[in-house]
Amino acid sequence: MGFAWKHIQELNPGMIVASVKDFSPGLYENSRVYENVAQCAGGAASTTGFFDGPPFMTGIQIGDSGTDVHLALGIVTALYQRKFEAMDILNKHDIPCGPILSMKKLAEDSSLRATGTMVEVDHPIRGKHLTVGNPI
Repeated sequence: MGFAWKHIQELNPGMIVASVKDFSPGLYENSRVYENVAQCAGGAASTTGFFDGPPFMTGIQIGDSGTDVHLALGIVTALYQRKFEAMDILNKHDIPCGPILSMKKLAEDSSLRATGTMVEVDHPIRGKHLTVGNPI
């Protein structure tokens, strides 16, 4: 509809917007994709076929439907995140789960700073900045 994300958030801060892009930023970001291209670019086609022949596409639509399933799961996860009690229920049953955090929330998380997961360092040119701590 042409609304910018900032405008959508102003209209409804609870709105969830999701989209799928053909390729991530990089060498192929301006290329368009459909199932066969996705299988080739994603490496799946290189694992099929005969040793002395060209690769084959798989019989299932792993690129198109797999992408759609991940998008739908991301939307459902975002919906449940509105209510982070989903984590309490899942954790009670030992089901792996976690919040979806923005970089801003990660940077503001005091527990990550307390454990050294996120640390503030002095850079000779950039000055102080937040970065990932050394896990060792």
